[in-house]
Amino acid sequence: MWRDLTLYLREVGILWLAIMGGIFGIIWTIASFAIPQMPALWYVIGGAISLLIATFFAWRRLKREARPYPDERFKNAQTVFKRLSHGGKEKLRGIAINGVVEGGENDPEIESCIFLKREYVGGFRSVRPEFSQIVPRLIAEWENSGRQD
Repeated sequence: MWRDLTLYLREVGILWLAIMGGIFGIIWTIASFAIPQMPALWYVIGGAISLLIATFFAWRRLKREARPYPDERFKNAQTVFKRLSHGGKEKLRGIAINGVVEGGENDPEIESCIFLKREYVGGFRSVRPEFSQIVPRLIAEWENSGRQD
């Protein structure tokens, strides 16, 4: 729960700063030329409106990431997962549990895995958002089958 809350608040903060520095920044600049002595209440109202817009966009973005996946995507993911070696499945399991893993440049199986994305800073690997619900399900099914390849 706390992870979800911090993720949501981080998303709201990023979007709020983008809106305040972008669209509302331009509107306030133009308005300050038209009305030289703008009341301070207008800034508070503009900040509240931009915060409301930011919360909506953050909610929508996080909802899209958590959306249930289509059956076609799951079937494709099953096919890809079955082709992974036992070691590749173990590495994917570790990444899914720990969230991220460093490196993987020397492992072509991890390098080409469609489930993972590579962060440009530090070269970390993490599970792509579109596979965030599929990978744990695949790993659970694999573990329930006795980790048979």
